[in-house]
Amino acid sequence: MSKKTIDLVHKTINGKKATDEELYEELFPPRKDLISPIQGPILDMKKKSNK
Repeated sequence: MSKKTIDLVHKTINGKKATDEELYEELFPPRKDLISPIQGPILDMKKKSNK
């Protein structure tokens, strides 16, 4: 597990709710080889809108 995953778990345990999306992204990192040319820009837009 990456440090980020562990931090998210601690966040959740301490009641500072990591979002489901954050956890999902850490548990199932997007595989570059599986992302279609259309999904790439959509994922980029999602990341920007989360900030």
